[in-house]
Amino acid sequence: MMRPAFPTIEAYGRTFTNAAFWRPYVEYVWSFIRIGTVHDCKAGLPGTHPVFVVNDTYIIKFFTNLFGVASNQVELAFYQQVAPHLPVSIPSLVTHGALFPAEPDGPWHWPYIITTRLQGVSIGEAHLQTPEFPAEAARYAAGVLQAFHNAPLHSDSSILDASWQGFAALLSERRQAIRPAIEQLAIAPTLRSELLARLDTMPTPYDTSKTPRLLHGDLNRDHILGVVREGESFAFTGVIDFGDVKVGDPLYDLVPLHFGLFATDKTLLRVFLDTYGGVAELGSDFAQRAMDYTLLYESDVLTDWLDNNPEGRAIANLAALQDRLWRI
Repeated sequence: MMRPAFPTIEAYGRTFTNAAFWRPYVEYVWSFIRIGTVHDCKAGLPGTHPVFVVNDTYIIKFFTNLFGVASNQVELAFYQQVAPHLPVSIPSLVTHGALFPAEPDGPWHWPYIITTRLQGVSIGEAHLQTPEFPAEAARYAAGVLQAFHNAPLHSDSSILDASWQGFAALLSERRQAIRPAIEQLAIAPTLRSELLARLDTMPTPYDTSKTPRLLHGDLNRDHILGVVREGESFAFTGVIDFGDVKVGDPLYDLVPLHFGLFATDKTLLRVFLDTYGGVAELGSDFAQRAMDYTLLYESDVLTDWLDNNPEGRAIANLAALQDRLWRI
């Protein structure tokens, strides 16, 4: 069997959701895991890794190394160590493995994880227009993140341990990685200068005297599922995608939620916070810390927001941008 190989990220992007390309690899895995034969194989929602729905019952996720190699280890650790104790509806781990043997300094071995499939569609696919639905989604997300942030962590785990070390390394890396994108933003020069200066002077945005918490890392409209019922009601069925799970500051989890589910609607942010635990517990520096995490988040949410809200390019300074996005 030929090893999947992609000379560029662009070549990978043209292929990673192609069910016809990946079906032989799916069938190869199915040939020895003994859960039936492959009758149907279709792509899941486009994300980072090749994900396929098999027989409408199982999900197989192959992990690429083009964007780092930790995602597979993190997701597997989550399913094995945390998921059994998490009071949230999520898929169940069926098995895991790799298409090829892992060799030191060898070609990528293409690890995979197989889970059960949650029923329903994502919020992003549902396109519900009922007035009450956004607030319902905000309250559901609050319950999900409460469960994550209160989940027990294993002190003996090398991946999801109760330490700030990995989170600090991520923020340090992002502080450098985001700089070129900010330099290229089509925004007011004063705002650009202040954003770059903030990267240089930003203090640690979390309290090291507190215990770090389990984070979902990417809770957005694509990762909350439910069944659309008659009358356009949405029965939530659970949460998916744990490749970005990490240990750190719970406030970090608000960035993908606010940009990727609430579309920066601060009314929904307040609904979420009131359900989660209230605004009073956040502290007077909430907006500033949330803005810092907006800059340091793993994907460039600020550029995407400006593309969808071009009026934001006229914002003159960091304080005004911070108020627009996070002040409640």
